[in-house]
Amino acid sequence: MNHKQVKELIQSVLDLLGSKYASNDAVNLMFWTGYVESRYEYIRQLGQGPAMSFWQIEPDTAVDNIKSYLKYRKPLKKKCADITLTDPKLWDSEDTSVWSWILEHNMAAGVIHSRLKYWRSPKPMPGNIQDAAKIWKSVYNSSKGAGSVDKFIRLISDIN
Repeated sequence: MNHKQVKELIQSVLDLLGSKYASNDAVNLMFWTGYVESRYEYIRQLGQGPAMSFWQIEPDTAVDNIKSYLKYRKPLKKKCADITLTDPKLWDSEDTSVWSWILEHNMAAGVIHSRLKYWRSPKPMPGNIQDAAKIWKSVYNSSKGAGSVDKFIRLISDIN
């Protein structure tokens, strides 16, 4: 996968979402997250897991973003539909099977839901790989996830 193209994809989606979502640190965090989650090699979680897209978003996470965040931000919800070229009604859907399909087939939706997962956290945007690894583990991967801070740092250090 061409990393420059992936970063450009992330940047363009986040720019369309709004400048507050699109800082250089946010683009880096999103790029690093996708790399650690999938190496940009697969769009379905290996094994039996439900995660989809390069950012390995679970459909339940997408639904939570809709129910707990986008539901109260109609202009942002409309932007999400516009950016992903989807029907605005999709962004009201709490159907995880629909979101599973969308996340697997629409990269912009993966970027958006991944970014919103981080945005909704009270933790500050990280400015370096070490802080990004800690936030990824606590906010994105969780204490139950198989990933580790050390693995994140090792993988990202290898490509930087």
